[in-house]
Amino acid sequence: MSSDAAPYRSVTEIDSPVHPIGPLEPELLAAFNLAAALTRWCQTAVLMSRNAPALRSAGADPSVSSRAVLWNLARIRDELPYTPVLLGVFNPLTRASEPTARFGGASAHDAALRTAHRLHLAAWQAADGEGCHTAHVARDPDAKPDPALTEREVERVCFAVAREDWPDFDAMLVAIQVEAAKASVGPKPRLELDDNARAVWLDDKLLAEGLKEDSYHFLKAVAAGQGAAVTGAELAGVPGGYEGKKWKRDVLDPMPAAVRPLVVPTPGAGGGYSLRLPPPPRKPRPGR
Repeated sequence: MSSDAAPYRSVTEIDSPVHPIGPLEPELLAAFNLAAALTRWCQTAVLMSRNAPALRSAGADPSVSSRAVLWNLARIRDELPYTPVLLGVFNPLTRASEPTARFGGASAHDAALRTAHRLHLAAWQAADGEGCHTAHVARDPDAKPDPALTEREVERVCFAVAREDWPDFDAMLVAIQVEAAKASVGPKPRLELDDNARAVWLDDKLLAEGLKEDSYHFLKAVAAGQGAAVTGAELAGVPGGYEGKKWKRDVLDPMPAAVRPLVVPTPGAGGGYSLRLPPPPRKPRPGR
């Protein structure tokens, strides 16, 4: 078995959320994961730093809190090189942010990154004692102080972190969730209609184009129901000249064969039609 350590994988490279939220676009997901993870690691480092004196006074093993503080600080340090992922979604996140929940940044996401930088700097400045390399560490996240800190140096780190004024991390995390959800444009619709070409796309595959004008507007009206029944009375108001026409014979049947199954009649009084899409294509399993 190889003794080589596995390469570091940033939370920005994980394709699922690290904190509860709905589906997000890839760029937004990377920024969300980074902001959410940094917020939690900062919160834990601060909490354990503030609890360290009480644990020490109670006779508990001080290395327990020390290891927790250093582990979270190390995660923060390792993720700082990935903070540029925010730039690609900076504008939509800023527009989605609430003015009262920005925590001193342009958005809660931006504030999370700023807070992580500040915590990283405060901790390692305390560990350095004289502060001789503090500015260098602040400019270059890859500049790492000696991890083999003495107990006294760890105490200085905890004291420095504990005495700082930090934001409400739980509130920051909620603001990050809200911002990301508002900034997301949502999942791409499976069925797409192109008015100019009167074309129909399903799951990014062109089914047909150049539909008859009345058939295209009929399909568009039925699709607007998003699966719910659209009655004949509602369809009568659709542009395209349906007066005196038979829906099935004159509008539905002339549709291309690939499009026709998407529209199904609604049984019962009043009639009408609804949209029925086939099951989505199955995604290939990883490694296949």
